[in-house]
Amino acid sequence: MISRWDAAHTRSRDDVHFVSLDPKADVSVGVIVQKEWGAGFHSRRSNPRYHVLNFAVGGRGTFVGETGESHIGPGWVFSYGPGCEHEIGCDPDDPLSLYAIGFLGRRATTLVRDHLGALCTAVRLSRPCDVGDVMARMLRRAHEGGPFIHEMMNQYLLIVLLTIHAQRSVGPQHVSARDATYYRVRSYIDAHFAERITVASVAEACGVSYEHASRVFSSHAGISPSAYLQKLRMEKAQHLLISSDYKVAEVARRVGYEDLYTFSKAFKRVVGVSPLNYRTGAHT
Repeated sequence: MISRWDAAHTRSRDDVHFVSLDPKADVSVGVIVQKEWGAGFHSRRSNPRYHVLNFAVGGRGTFVGETGESHIGPGWVFSYGPGCEHEIGCDPDDPLSLYAIGFLGRRATTLVRDHLGALCTAVRLSRPCDVGDVMARMLRRAHEGGPFIHEMMNQYLLIVLLTIHAQRSVGPQHVSARDATYYRVRSYIDAHFAERITVASVAEACGVSYEHASRVFSSHAGISPSAYLQKLRMEKAQHLLISSDYKVAEVARRVGYEDLYTFSKAFKRVVGVSPLNYRTGAHT
């Protein structure tokens, strides 16, 4: 079931993590995805087999559900589920990029209706960064795995729904260029932080100048894009050092550092101990 959705709606470079799905539970997350639909993407479905909650971080498109047509962009969430006829279209020049959560459960339909106001609808958030932060953290935690991962994913979903309920403001609203830039830069860093990227290359990929990307990101997030990039890398490095047998040089490579010395210096500056001492327990 989930694999058919993945094949039809994502591209090979998308970041997809599957979690065991339990339709008999009250609510059960089956997949968390960060994806970008292709230019001109269009989908019309009449009866999906599970619920999907989408959060747009970039691009433009339209969504038609039970509450009518909405022009969606960064900061919008839109959902659909069983028994819901809907239609999605992407701007051919600016396709949608987003996070998506697929889930089922005995209370899934009720939860969506209670928190979004309808089963198949689009909602503009007043503080979308709050939802984006949770979904990004949810995807990273899903990749790490570990005990109680299913319970954690389900709790993250409930946090997302509660946050949407507190913020929703249905109807067309203006999304500023600065907001759109922030979501685009943030989404790109979240998707590519483990690669050999820099803030300059991120800005270029997002179609803005280095200075503008840094200024907008810092004002929205309260942290510079370079500091945010390093934060993600160090969090991933700490996880790999504890949970894998990779040599430190391989850990460095897997979080986007070209050489061991640069990585070790940055790690010690941020964490307070060397990578090797962190692995052997000197951080405790």
